[in-house]
Amino acid sequence: MGNHTVKANPIDAFLAQVKENSDNQKAVQAKAVNPEGIFGEINRYAVLIAVILVCGCLGGTAVALGALASTTQIALLIFPMMIALSMSLAVAPMKYVVYSAIAAAVIDVAVILYNVLG
Repeated sequence: MGNHTVKANPIDAFLAQVKENSDNQKAVQAKAVNPEGIFGEINRYAVLIAVILVCGCLGGTAVALGALASTTQIALLIFPMMIALSMSLAVAPMKYVVYSAIAAAVIDVAVILYNVLG
């Protein structure tokens, strides 16, 4: 038996390369699916903008509804907000940024309810 080398058709070689590249692209896209959902690193900037917007608006509303008269309420509003903003500025993992923002929002709502109902 002799060594027979069969020249591949250039079109077939090109199509095989295109198929391999598309398979590699699908593999990369499959790896890019975020297991952490909307609060993952892929949506980092969108979540940070939402954190700034929600915490800023709730904090401003709480101050406007009566927290300005109480140093304790101001401190209660500012510290969690600054923790959330500092974590986002320090590029902390998103789950910590989101958890601290949720805590700040809950405290803001509690102060709002205390001033409106109390």
